[in-house]
Amino acid sequence: MPEMRKDPLRDGWVIIATEQGLKPQNFPINKGSVYAEKNLQPCPFCEGHEEETTPEITAFRRPGTRANQPGWTVRTVTNKFSPFRLVGDFQLEQDGLYTSHNGLGQHEVVIETTEHGLEFHKFSVEDIEQVYYMLRSRYQALRQDRRIKFIQIYKNRGLFAGASQ
Repeated sequence: MPEMRKDPLRDGWVIIATEQGLKPQNFPINKGSVYAEKNLQPCPFCEGHEEETTPEITAFRRPGTRANQPGWTVRTVTNKFSPFRLVGDFQLEQDGLYTSHNGLGQHEVVIETTEHGLEFHKFSVEDIEQVYYMLRSRYQALRQDRRIKFIQIYKNRGLFAGASQ
């Protein structure tokens, strides 16, 4: 299981997830430019590719549509490659100068729209409201778990931001 280790020199935390090792093919970057090479694979976050993500936690859907199928407007799934798992209890370990704890946590991905590449500032007011309702809903659900002590919401977009499934 992954763990978090305290860096005593920088006074920060580092995630250690050896089973998540990345390979050179995981970085499709053209070394001669700052642009990523065009990915010819369908995007797993696009509507119609729901089977390529983890099962949805929740979604706002059009009437008559089913979970993990097309018909959603905003969708939340767990990150497929998260080093965190919401399993067991928090375990802190001290060994002299070193401190670590297990990778207890939850990393979720909120898919804001079915329209691939649509920038947030171009969303309708209703679409923006749905995204915020989803964020609030997930925050409220996660805070009910006594093991969770910190919730951070951030927008992570694109290859250079580290976005993944």
